[in-house]
Amino acid sequence: MQETRAAKDLAIGDVIQVDGFEDNQVVRTAKKIRQGLDAGLFEVTLVAADGETERIALAPENRVTVVGKDPDAGKGKSGGTGKANAQAKAKPEPAAWRRPRPRRPKRRPQKLNRTRRRKVVARRRPRARRK
Repeated sequence: MQETRAAKDLAIGDVIQVDGFEDNQVVRTAKKIRQGLDAGLFEVTLVAADGETERIALAPENRVTVVGKDPDAGKGKSGGTGKANAQAKAKPEPAAWRRPRPRRPKRRPQKLNRTRRRKVVARRRPRARRK
């Protein structure tokens, strides 16, 4: 299954032949370069069979020979042991081991005087003066 594709049509896990490399290479990442002298080119990370990685810049219309697909190279699924899954599956501790929370007394909201926005203080009546 040898076919030629444009560099912009490469997928992660494609096994390709590139001029200048003797072995087949597997595409690991590919992203477009946005700034600098190579702006507009695709930066492709290739991995050889011996594990050596290379980065090359290819023009989007460059044609490369695709040999096949590497089954191990695609994006893998997570093992399902993420933090959220672990918390959802975690069993609560038995009630005997838990310490009860101390209850806080309920606080009454303080009354505010709407015109002055100050706390209203209970005022005492003035005492009647004795003669």
